Amino acid sequence: MNSKFSAVGAMKRTPLMQRDLPVPYMMWGNIPTQKRSSRIRLPMHPRIIGLGATSLIGAFATDVAYAQSELFQWENFSIWLITIGLALAAVAAVALVFDAVRHRITAIDWPRFCGFSGATLLSILNALVHSRDAYTAVVPQGVVLSAIVTAILLALGWWHGWSVGKAPQSSSPSEGVRS
Repeated sequence: MNSKFSAVGAMKRTPLMQRDLPVPYMMWGNIPTQKRSSRIRLPMHPRIIGLGATSLIGAFATDVAYAQSELFQWENFSIWLITIGLALAAVAAVALVFDAVRHRITAIDWPRFCGFSGATLLSILNALVHSRDAYTAVVPQGVVLSAIVTAILLALGWWHGWSVGKAPQSSSPSEGVRS
């Protein structure tokens, strides 16, 4: 066989030779491969919470636009953004459970968790308010609820970002690498 992938002349590794490989390598069969990074993985839920919070803050902007202009399409944008924000809140909850199971967070910061949960519950109420017809779907209750949710989310985002969990700390001197 005349193949460029031929194993003829390939050097067989013995257990004695495997010990001579540098630390970031491991053996996969007879082929040395680079070991996966043992860095601490970042949690996934903060990014999803940030996207959902952006949608809910955008709903407040569209509520204000509707209150100023009375163009009904702004009310449609508001309920779409609230729905997107609530869907992302559900995805973030699943990601938080995943982060906890995978030990990407060490503990849950309960005051922040309660703040985000409160904003989510107010957004559910806001979606029900926005389901009404005409001008009363947004003004005044919808704008007030959106303003409260926006204030909660901005305060929580300003105070330590979007994470609900406490990330594990690195024990080695090098940044984020476990020994």
